[in-house]
Amino acid sequence: MPDAAAPETQTPHTAILVVGDWFIDETWTLSPLNLHHSSQPGEHHYEVRHDRPLVRQTSPCGASIVYRALRNVPGHTCFGVGAWNPADEEVFPCALCPAERSYSRLSHLNLRGLAPAPGRGRGLCSQQDATTDDCEWTFGDTLANLASSDTVPTNRIIRCESDSDTDPGRVLYRIDWESDLSQSGKFGYGSLTEKTKGKTIAAVVIVDHGKGVMRKETIRAILELDGAPKARWFIRSKMEDPAWMKALPQDLDLELVVIDFKLADHLKPGREWWHGPNLGRAGLELLGELTRTFWYREDSPEGPAANPTTAGPQACLPAPKHAVVLCDDNKLFALELVGDGNPSAHMRRRRAQGRAKHRCHLVDLDRAKQRANTGRTSVLFASLVAQRLQSGPDAFGLQCQRALAVAYEWTEASSGSGRRPHGMILSNVSLPGNHPLPAPPPPKNYDDLWRAWIASSSGIGTVRNNKLQLWRAEGSLKKYICVGSPKRTAINRLVWSVGTFKRDPDPARPLSCLVTGAPGWGKTFLAKCLADRFGMEFVEFSMAQMASSEEVIDCLTAIAAILSRTERRTLVFVDEINAPIQGFDAIPLFLGPLWDGHFMKDGHSHRLKRCAWVFASTSSLKDMVGGDKPTTKGSDFVSRLNGPILDLTELSGGPSRDAIAEELGKADFGEDLAAYRLIGRPGILERLEKADAPLRTEQVYSMLSLLDRPDRPIRTIQRAVLQLFHDMVPVNGFRSMEILAARFEEVRGDCILVSNVPRFEESAELRRHVLVPLEWLDPEERRKKGEKRRFVVIERTPHP
Repeated sequence: MPDAAAPETQTPHTAILVVGDWFIDETWTLSPLNLHHSSQPGEHHYEVRHDRPLVRQTSPCGASIVYRALRNVPGHTCFGVGAWNPADEEVFPCALCPAERSYSRLSHLNLRGLAPAPGRGRGLCSQQDATTDDCEWTFGDTLANLASSDTVPTNRIIRCESDSDTDPGRVLYRIDWESDLSQSGKFGYGSLTEKTKGKTIAAVVIVDHGKGVMRKETIRAILELDGAPKARWFIRSKMEDPAWMKALPQDLDLELVVIDFKLADHLKPGREWWHGPNLGRAGLELLGELTRTFWYREDSPEGPAANPTTAGPQACLPAPKHAVVLCDDNKLFALELVGDGNPSAHMRRRRAQGRAKHRCHLVDLDRAKQRANTGRTSVLFASLVAQRLQSGPDAFGLQCQRALAVAYEWTEASSGSGRRPHGMILSNVSLPGNHPLPAPPPPKNYDDLWRAWIASSSGIGTVRNNKLQLWRAEGSLKKYICVGSPKRTAINRLVWSVGTFKRDPDPARPLSCLVTGAPGWGKTFLAKCLADRFGMEFVEFSMAQMASSEEVIDCLTAIAAILSRTERRTLVFVDEINAPIQGFDAIPLFLGPLWDGHFMKDGHSHRLKRCAWVFASTSSLKDMVGGDKPTTKGSDFVSRLNGPILDLTELSGGPSRDAIAEELGKADFGEDLAAYRLIGRPGILERLEKADAPLRTEQVYSMLSLLDRPDRPIRTIQRAVLQLFHDMVPVNGFRSMEILAARFEEVRGDCILVSNVPRFEESAELRRHVLVPLEWLDPEERRKKGEKRRFVVIERTPHP
């Protein structure tokens, strides 16, 4: 029989230990059914389709697929460690059988037939005309079941997929026929010790799905095995900061950590991993945190923390030499520690002193995203482990590219109606796929990538060669300028909340968010960018334009009509929610719609489909729920919000601008040029420079975005103009910048010059909106700035 275990006398004495959560995936192919005699079919009615015998029905998943793949690594015995119901010991190995390459006849129907029937002996093997008494692969030799109680459930995942011509392969339902093993009592680790007796553990491979196999007691039991403390460890986890990792010793040889896009999105919600071929800032943050090398802090927008020993909550854990993040679009990014890879205290000091080198690998398979991705990350992980264990001379980037190709073949083999057997993929996880692979792109210096992002988020935002990359400032929302600082973090959380709601097929309640801020801080623009980001229908109303409560009810009726006729999710933006109508607050009229989707009109209850509400208010949250004149039902309204609450004034340096607005209000500085000059003397601009450093950089990008037009794209700009954008203070935020951009004079071609900047000494309107350094009021000083022919190139789209 192929791949059968060799006799004991020929078995190597080194072992690979695969530990984690074990599952068997079953795929039920369903077709829509419509029968007149069917009773109570409900909204959805399907029939199971198993008329194609070669369609893959069952496959390993989780630790089982990694074990199945690593059994083929030469020179080692592979042991599998997990927890499953003892009753499954007659059935579970059939899906792992080395002879079962096609997985063609294993289904939820004949798996039961493989189990022994009372009084009838053993079942029939699916691979040959014989009973399972003739099986040449003994289940007990290399698998250790930690569960001794029958209270542990069967480890089965059932996926129901559509088989329609218009929508093949879409997962309709998923049924997890298992439970949290952490609730199943203690494990017995005696079988683990017994199975591995006489073997030296060369590698420990952990696959953690958070079901309870991985716990501190499991780690301690592994560390007691011969060779385990000095073995090479590989981790693939779906969990954030799992408790069992705290049981790992700091001097452990942790070689590889792999996560997928779902955990990555959880750790960095709402972020963009890629900007064209360039890795985004979020990716650099994530790689640094996974390798315990750098830890980005919100209170340090200049970049990552330099000292890993104090950088983050996981700094005391062992540091992996390699970290890989698999995206869902056939791309991955990885970080590799070059040189001395011993994660000892000495190596940590080298990292803290900047003497350890880190190479960043960006691998793009350049193939379309598949509909199905079951087991993709586990296959990629197994391929990387297999290649690392065979100690080949290949560079890590090439190993990543090979593993990505194998993972692609796995998902391609199980996607849509063209499914084909892929047992050979598991047998050759360390080899390139069937498709020819180009040479992987050369690795990039991790620190250099960070320096470019730091340079783009400070000062006037320029990077090398006097180039300003406008795409770095857009973040998660196209055209919405937002560089580093807590504001960007808050915007990312809002983006994540709206995206999560949009992807939910049946949300229990509508999503409701609140954005507060003084007039001019871009609340409406933010809502429009959110709708564009997720392709949502955008509906906008302003309570300041309502003359009566009846008009508000009419607005709700109009919203209900829009929701009923569109198939897309809708984002409803309600501006000036705090505006009084006929002397009363309008907020009470929205309490029902934003909570349970109902409102009253003409004595009848009307229902609204689930939508995303974004409310905007010029009153702060504190003023709405308290203060001298709290908004009617304001606290009740806030208590019903289930989404983020953002104060754009606070996040955009509003308090500092308020101080300037107060100074401007003491006299008519807009009309009195002499008084306007005096406002710069007390050092207001200087006091703002440090407090609002990232926000002043944001002004540079915002002004460029406003000046750039499709019919007149900007390619170069004089450096002195960029410095003006950085140093000025727009009193009314984004609205003041819009007014300034509209006043630029005689812009010709694709270049912005000092001579194009409007003359503030001649415009009282501009002086009411923008505070500028004194030299910009002096014609001679302006002339000198114009003579300095230093230009910056504007780059809109990402380049390698």
